[in-house]
Amino acid sequence: MLRFRLSLLLIFSLLLTIVAFGFLADSLYYRLQLGQAERFLERDLARVQTLVENSTLGTRFVESDRADYRLQFVSSAGQVIIPLGEEVLPFFTSPSLVRLDAQPYLVASLPWRLPSGNVRGSIRLALDVSEIWATRRILFNSLAMSAAVIVALALFLSLSILRRALTPLQLLATKAEAIDPAKPELTVYDGPNDEVATLAKALDRTLAAIRERQEAERDALAEIAHELAAPLSVVAGQLSTLAQEKSEDSRFVAARDAANELLYTSQDLLTLARGELEFDLELAALDLGDIARKVAKEYPGVQLEGESAEVLASEERMTQVVRNLVRNAVQACGQTCLVKIKLEQDSQTVKLHVIDQGPGIDEYMQKRIFERYYSKKRGGTGVGLVVAKKLVDQHEGSLSLKSEPGKGSCFTISLPSLESYL
Repeated sequence: MLRFRLSLLLIFSLLLTIVAFGFLADSLYYRLQLGQAERFLERDLARVQTLVENSTLGTRFVESDRADYRLQFVSSAGQVIIPLGEEVLPFFTSPSLVRLDAQPYLVASLPWRLPSGNVRGSIRLALDVSEIWATRRILFNSLAMSAAVIVALALFLSLSILRRALTPLQLLATKAEAIDPAKPELTVYDGPNDEVATLAKALDRTLAAIRERQEAERDALAEIAHELAAPLSVVAGQLSTLAQEKSEDSRFVAARDAANELLYTSQDLLTLARGELEFDLELAALDLGDIARKVAKEYPGVQLEGESAEVLASEERMTQVVRNLVRNAVQACGQTCLVKIKLEQDSQTVKLHVIDQGPGIDEYMQKRIFERYYSKKRGGTGVGLVVAKKLVDQHEGSLSLKSEPGKGSCFTISLPSLESYL
């Protein structure tokens, strides 16, 4: 989710800031404390050197008795003269950090001059800085605990704030998902006048342009389909008469079938163009078997199984559905004798199956077979099955397909039976 990703980004940025601040605070504290210890060490070491060169009775080498100091007088040969028996401290001309007995020390050295001015060796002074390190660890732990608390609070607050801030965007996304492709329209956006509002306005303008384009295409398609339907009806009627008079000539039969094919296609296009799939139908009680027999007569050779099945439907539209399915099956097989219409019913449901022994339809095509303008055959319009599916949906039914490559196809119309309404 966008809210979660933004929260993670905010927390990550905050965590980086806290870590950077922690390291900076630790570094500044360490440098400050270590610098102060170095100044103390250099001051006391210079005091010792001065007192050795100009000894004053009763004067201490350091200002107080401090257990964190280790003072040595080392000869030029590198032997500890005072105090005897100690391990010699390392020689550094400037304060340097070393570990002695597993403890951190600052060590510095100056020449050991006698009152006569002769250099006897070196004065070496070590200052225990383990308290600085211990305080540093305490500071680090405190910063870590504070960071954990701050991150937890920031996560809670950021989720709450982002939830409120992203609510308009979520509402817009919900409305966008609910847009009907057949009627691309965005409901009124009532959120704050910000970037999301700008996006909503841009989306609304885009949808308006799509609607205008659809309406223009629909008007053009309706005009073309209407102009085709009138002459095609005349041609189909004349060819049907010639085919009856000269039934021995297969050319007239083929011409009649082709003209009928064009006429039915123009009717489907006109149905789509006029938007009739979006209007309520005038339903009446009728026998689906009568429609099946009527369509079977239009395609001599098509087999019919089942007698009657009463439903509540539009006779004109249901005839168009069955005709489209049978026409599609005949085109797939190439022969009407390989197509069968089968009726089944029970107390609640009526089913009409259009079964063919054609080449079948693969799984990919089955997923797209009811998409507008998609056709599994080259040169097809891809509107017949779309119209059939929409019309069946308007009848509160369903249109499904079962098919396997090489084993034919079966389109099934399922409608509520007339008895189920009583």
